[in-house]
Amino acid sequence: MSPHTAGVWLGFCLCAALVGLAGPALSRNGDVIATRLNLSGGWISFGLFAMYLLNAYVLFLHGAR
Repeated sequence: MSPHTAGVWLGFCLCAALVGLAGPALSRNGDVIATRLNLSGGWISFGLFAMYLLNAYVLFLHGAR
């Protein structure tokens, strides 16, 4: 395995671990927001998760340079 490929896999595993750790907190916060806004918790959690993934992806890209 080349060093570049190993770095890509390492970055992927770190991002996957961060998503796994942030999932429960996003779910709890999404439920609180959904209750206050009278919306479905699934939509709020989906939006928070999408923003989190986008942020992690952008940080990973800028950190790799």
